[in-house]
Amino acid sequence: MKAFTTDVAGALAVAIVSAAPQAVDTTYPYTDPAIPVGDLGFPRLVEHPAIKPVTANPSNNINVISYSYFPDGVHVHFQTPFGIGGEPCVNWGEEPDKLWTNTKGTTPSYDRTPPCSLVSVTQCSQFFHEVSLTVRHPLLTTAKAAGDKTGFSVAVLNDMGYTNAAGTFQQLLKAVDDGVAFAWNGGDISYADDWYSGLLPCAEDWPGCYNRTNNTGQLPPGHFPPSYFLPLPEGEIPNQGGPYGGAMSTIYESNWDLWQYGNLSTPESTLTYYSCPESQRNFTAYNRRFRLPGEEVGGVGNFWYSFDLGLVHFIAFNGETDHYQSPELPFVADLTGNDTHPLENQTFPTDSGPFGQIDGSYKNNSAYQQIQWLKKDLASVDRSVTPWVFAMSHRPMYSTEVSSYQTHMRAAFEQLFITYNVDAYFSGHIHCYERLWPLGVNSTIDMSCQWPGRESDAANEAEAEISSSIASGSHSSQERM
Repeated sequence: MKAFTTDVAGALAVAIVSAAPQAVDTTYPYTDPAIPVGDLGFPRLVEHPAIKPVTANPSNNINVISYSYFPDGVHVHFQTPFGIGGEPCVNWGEEPDKLWTNTKGTTPSYDRTPPCSLVSVTQCSQFFHEVSLTVRHPLLTTAKAAGDKTGFSVAVLNDMGYTNAAGTFQQLLKAVDDGVAFAWNGGDISYADDWYSGLLPCAEDWPGCYNRTNNTGQLPPGHFPPSYFLPLPEGEIPNQGGPYGGAMSTIYESNWDLWQYGNLSTPESTLTYYSCPESQRNFTAYNRRFRLPGEEVGGVGNFWYSFDLGLVHFIAFNGETDHYQSPELPFVADLTGNDTHPLENQTFPTDSGPFGQIDGSYKNNSAYQQIQWLKKDLASVDRSVTPWVFAMSHRPMYSTEVSSYQTHMRAAFEQLFITYNVDAYFSGHIHCYERLWPLGVNSTIDMSCQWPGRESDAANEAEAEISSSIASGSHSSQERM
């Protein structure tokens, strides 16, 4: 079979392409620094761009390209620092000179801070081009159709880590070489955004200041690069992110999260929702830099979605927002009395969402669009086609590292998983690996019955009323999974 060839096309120019509206509140102005303190003098991550520029001083460039499965086809994503002067498109066909099919897409963007005009053209992305090829064709490597009984493997990961993120990447490359169908990432994709750590001094309770300068005498857990043994450069003050001196590198991408920590003139206790720039609220970067099939399946953007592959129905849901007492709260939870909008000082940096509707009281889980969608999605699964159902959220509903949010997540989602017999539930957030027996209500263990319609084996000896739970907060693959 001839190789599939694509040509990511578009007239490269500095013209601005309209972006989708951002789900952010702008009632109060952002008045803090336009460029974060941590952006002054710290090195940026330097990666080779996906396309090598033709000239030494390009005015625009394609720096990132990704290719992923999509319902009934594939999706091509590419990134540029500036607009391309028109709709993004992918020309595809059998040969480079026979790209006889043209598919167009859209270009979300957001106001990256600092803007790409202040950063190297080949090291910055501000326009994110999305092209979906919704067709199954012999030339396209698409996902297995629903009901396909041939086997496949999936790489499941959360929490890429910061002491050895390269180790996780190497494991992913090995998984690709071994024929893994796809990688399913449940969140905390990178800690490269923790640039603020380079401003914090070493402390007795922080085991992250290594190599002859730390107070604890510890080294990073697991595998780590030999540069940790190198002394600090002359004149460098040990800190939690200094060169060779900390777990969190000063190499960072400043337009993700945790912006508020860079504003050192404001006490952390006084930070509000409006302490972040407008373009970096409500998971804006995540929603622009990735494209997941929420819209195609009645979900919401990248927050909750599902897809079929072979004999499995996969579900990704949002444990951060859009359920009662979620870790990140909607504004309605900040209100007092008869207020309809919180005052600036009543909000919190972690306020976010809801990204779906709340039809009724925000204290009622059944009022949330996410819960309604999840129930409908689970009810629609045809077990004769996809007999297995796997679900994943970033935060875990169950863990031996107990936290109050787990109780709230179980109150929102557990009964649905029980009712519709979800087979396995994956999560991350807590940096360890653990696997639990199938669980019932109140985390009871049920080992009384076999999985109906399937042959038993040593790994699946029993089924409870709910799925097995697997926590995969890999934190740089330091746990041997």
